[in-house]
Amino acid sequence: MPSPHAYSSLPQDPDDSDAASELDALKAEAAAPGTPPPRPTASTPAGTSPWARRLARGATLVLALCTLLDGLALLYLGARYALHARAPGAPSCAPSDLDALPLRSSYIGFDALYGERGEGALRPSPHAPIRTRALALGHVSRARAHARVTRDAGGGMTINGYVPLDGGWVWATPDDVSTIAQFRAIDYGMENCTLALVLPGGAAEAGAEPEPEPDAGELELDVWALEAAPRLNAPALTWATRPPRRTHVGALRVRRGGGRAGETPAFACDAGSWHTFEVSCAAGPGCAVDVLGVGLEGSGLYLKQYQTLV
Repeated sequence: MPSPHAYSSLPQDPDDSDAASELDALKAEAAAPGTPPPRPTASTPAGTSPWARRLARGATLVLALCTLLDGLALLYLGARYALHARAPGAPSCAPSDLDALPLRSSYIGFDALYGERGEGALRPSPHAPIRTRALALGHVSRARAHARVTRDAGGGMTINGYVPLDGGWVWATPDDVSTIAQFRAIDYGMENCTLALVLPGGAAEAGAEPEPEPDAGELELDVWALEAAPRLNAPALTWATRPPRRTHVGALRVRRGGGRAGETPAFACDAGSWHTFEVSCAAGPGCAVDVLGVGLEGSGLYLKQYQTLV
């Protein structure tokens, strides 16, 4: 029996009656205990239209298909590379093989212009000898065959940060320490070389004639040409891993206490060629050298190139 206090609005037309019925149904559903309100799900997010859901599913399918195709292409390329690398006679791309490749000469056409190798239409102008510092320089010790004993030239702090010193340390002791240095000959037509050493207090140029100190004596070193590839890793050198000796270049004799620079016998050095040497003490007492050369002036070890075009 309805409560005497309960009342409801009287519908004025059929549309109002339908709206009121729907509103009453929603109120009754919300008032029912234990019934949670409907929530949007991942498949039917709130406010998402059917065409947007179809577009999202299509985009996901396209991305999955592209990922699958990329994976198959990567597997195919990997299999092709593995089969090619295992094939007999396949070329190797190891870094050591790349280092052994010759560098192309930048002096294109010079052979046709100068010297006996070409037409000789041009006469070169005289050029003074040039000096080249070692690109790599290290030390090895016979007594410590597996130890790295290379000395660093050091450096210093500047306004731009730490700057390494452009220098090379020549260090040799009797029957123990040797210096290994690698050079690259530069400049076309300067292809007759010697290895030169200047001690502190000596003349910067081999042609100078200072007055040597009396009874100063000479320092004699042996110079060996080594079988080494370009880009020698000098800091990692040891006596056990040093390159093998190829030929004896000759003796390097230097006046002690302010004498002139000493040079080895001359040898051929084509433009762009690499040359690696071992400098060791010659047989006999009193041989020891410990010299730090900085730059191209003053003391140190360098490659001296003389002009060959006349």
